[in-house]
Amino acid sequence: MSLMPSSPEGRQYQRRLKDQLVRYLIMIKKSFHRPKTDKDHYLLRFPQMPLRVSWLACFLLFSLSIFISGCPASSQRDVKNSRIAYDLGCDYMNKNQGRAAFEQYIKAVELDPEFADGHNALGLMYFGMKEYEKAERHLKTAIKLNPDVPDYYNNLGRVYSEVGRYKEAIESFKKAISFLVYATPHFAHANLGWAYYKNGQEEEAFKELNTALQISPNFCLGYRLLGIIYSEKNQPIDALRNLNKYREYCPDDPEPYFMIGEVKNRFQLASKDEVISDYMKSLEKRPVFCPSIKALGNLYYNGKNNQLALSYYENFISACGDDAEVFLNIADLYCKNGDRNKARVYLVSCIEKWKNTNYSSSCQKMLETISQ
Repeated sequence: MSLMPSSPEGRQYQRRLKDQLVRYLIMIKKSFHRPKTDKDHYLLRFPQMPLRVSWLACFLLFSLSIFISGCPASSQRDVKNSRIAYDLGCDYMNKNQGRAAFEQYIKAVELDPEFADGHNALGLMYFGMKEYEKAERHLKTAIKLNPDVPDYYNNLGRVYSEVGRYKEAIESFKKAISFLVYATPHFAHANLGWAYYKNGQEEEAFKELNTALQISPNFCLGYRLLGIIYSEKNQPIDALRNLNKYREYCPDDPEPYFMIGEVKNRFQLASKDEVISDYMKSLEKRPVFCPSIKALGNLYYNGKNNQLALSYYENFISACGDDAEVFLNIADLYCKNGDRNKARVYLVSCIEKWKNTNYSSSCQKMLETISQ
């Protein structure tokens, strides 16, 4: 049981201690039989007591005041070292050293459990790690500790959106926007627009996204989200118009090149070579950009260029990790190349890794076919 002043058990203990002290002091008061005067009235001051009793009462009062006021927090909160750990974490994040940053943020919160920015940082780290329950918990703690920071509500809304709790996300983004002093309200407007869209409220979605772009005309996220929405609505020209803006304002980001290639490929708006060029441009920006590596593998696979498809797929697994579709396609390519043993390795692995999925069933059928 925690007896920290901020815990429920601690508060109950405080009340019990206070009640006991009051009863004790009343008992001391009653032990003196001299008549009360205005000067000695117990509502105004305590009567003069023998020295040993007075010291005892003062000690109890002092102990109670320390406990209630939280003076032992010096042993519970190490504010200075907590901030040092937090600053180190931010420095590691700027250097793309996520693991080291994560460890420092944990340390910052352990040293000072009431450090709101530390909880916010941990919430964002857990969000990136797809541990959404932990992310939600830390972000709610940050809001509880400091309810006047709009970014905390925006970040919590992102967690809600990611897990499909769009109504809660909408309320959280609205709360962020409601702050008169908010340095980056366009983020919350864009996120609110996306939550509206996923909640089936398209009119509100476009309104919020356009508001975000009015506030910040070179806001890449706004153009990105509009590109996705128009693509899903089968309006490729509008999608490309926004994605080209995304590329214009974020030329060093590999994603807009990839997304442009995807729209051109899906709606057959360009030649195969032009689509490949878009994917390759994204890899020039970031050599290990997994979506483009997989897309190139798929493009060559569907184009019957087995050698290049296999090369990109194997590069994808080496650099990006396991993927059920890639495993299945690699097994198929090895079968076509006559190497059934390698195909079996991927198929067995596919069945084990993705049990009870359509991919597992497809891999099982292929394995049965090549085993006949």
